[in-house]
Amino acid sequence: MSTTPLNASTTSISLYHESINENARRARFLNAASPVANFTVWADDTGGAPIDVYYVDCTSGTVTVTLPAIASADVALGRAVRIVRVDASGNSVTVDPNGSEIVRGSATFTLASQWDSVLLHPRTSSDWAIL
Repeated sequence: MSTTPLNASTTSISLYHESINENARRARFLNAASPVANFTVWADDTGGAPIDVYYVDCTSGTVTVTLPAIASADVALGRAVRIVRVDASGNSVTVDPNGSEIVRGSATFTLASQWDSVLLHPRTSSDWAIL
């Protein structure tokens, strides 16, 4: 059996390495927070991470996560947000879109159990999609 060594000039190898480098870059700059009370997504974020992750602890009571308006600058940049509920209490995490906007056709979305999570990205000018 004969083999041909792969080198960096091979197109598929170059693309593969570019993909690895891009994924590593994104992972290093991932913006994460651990809120325990009501908050608005990206309201205090100046890091510019492409995807934000919020690990929400609602042990002390229900936490409401308010989404920014889809027309806002952060959303226009193609940002997405992941919300993860980390506790096992009887409380819940409620995701509340801005104004009359909706999440997958509903006025709110609830994370009711520990480790429930949702990845949100705007689908239209008024509807957040669950990815």
